[in-house]
Amino acid sequence: MKQQTKADQKFLQEFEDNFSTLREANGAGDLVLMACRSRRKPDQRVPVICAVNAVDGRYEFVPLARMFLDDPNQEIVVPKEEDQERASA
Repeated sequence: MKQQTKADQKFLQEFEDNFSTLREANGAGDLVLMACRSRRKPDQRVPVICAVNAVDGRYEFVPLARMFLDDPNQEIVVPKEEDQERASA
């Protein structure tokens, strides 16, 4: 995988803690896919990946990532390898 641009690295810095938690929870088998309710649109359910923490004999769910409701290829543009090569040159 090619290096990301400095602008992309700076943008992603604020997400590193959640990504690290996601990786740790995945390794420990502590992830769950949940149907959550949207705060902005209360009638809409949202698929969310949550970490599961056991606290005082109870379970706590920590939302880490949302799943796409539609085709992600219609919503986002993933950088291509040659785009990253051009940006790092």
